[in-house]
This record gives sequence, structure tokens and C-alpha cells, in this order.
Amino acid sequence: MQDFTAVEVSDDDKPVLLRAYLKRWKAEVGVFFGGVGPDSSDAELRAVAPKHPVFRITPTGPATPAA
Repeated sequence: MQDFTAVEVSDDDKPVLLRAYLKRWKAEVGVFFGGVGPDSSDAELRAVAPKHPVFRITPTGPATPAA
């Protein structure tokens, strides 16, 4: 296990992350994105961003072996 912090990414910073996610997983999760896909504009991705939380995960300490 490893301790970490999680900080939510702002909606304005999500389009590039949502695009990458949709490129990989659109077949599985596309129904939850209201017709927005990896080829959508930044504005279209930004419009759905509030419905899709994205977090920046940062390790804060050394990893410890699982028990």
C-alpha cells in the first residue's frame, strides 16, 4: 500500500484527459458521455466535464508491502 493525495482536476483542464480516456474506453463508457467522444472539440468535452470527476493522484510516502 502507499499513501497518496488526491486533488480534483479543474473542468478547464479535463478535456485532454477525457479525450485520452475516451480514446481507450469509449466502447465501454461512451453511453455515459452524452454523444461526446475522443474526436469532440475541447468545448464539447468541457461541457460534460462537470459530470465526470477526474483526480490527480500523488504518492506521499514510501510503498509498504501488503499484509
